Amino acid sequence: DDMVFQLKKGGCHVDLVTAGEQVISKAVLFLPNVLIADVQMSGMDTQDIIKVLRQMPQFQGIPIITYSYYPVSDLGSQDIRQRALSIDAAQSNCMASGATAYIGRFNETIFFKAISKYL
Repeated sequence: DDMVFQLKKGGCHVDLVTAGEQVISKAVLFLPNVLIADVQMSGMDTQDIIKVLRQMPQFQGIPIITYSYYPVSDLGSQDIRQRALSIDAAQSNCMASGATAYIGRFNETIFFKAISKYL
């Protein structure tokens, strides 16, 4: 995964989860300095994850950075077009739920620069 590679290359310790349900339990165990989440995770909605974490004292000051991901090469598919259209609503909901920032669609060229101020 490009994101994990860039974070590790930047000196970060990375723990990855791919399903929304795992984020809360893993975050409580890991206590990250920064949490980075796709606005459209599978399983539990990212906005709900953010709401739950923000209710816990240990996560009130931790940056929660959101992004979106979809392969540009797949934009011709109906599924990806539909997902791309719903990203604005998802990122808006995440910000309203307490996310610190939305850095846009994952772009490996600028990703580390976009999050470096939160590390």
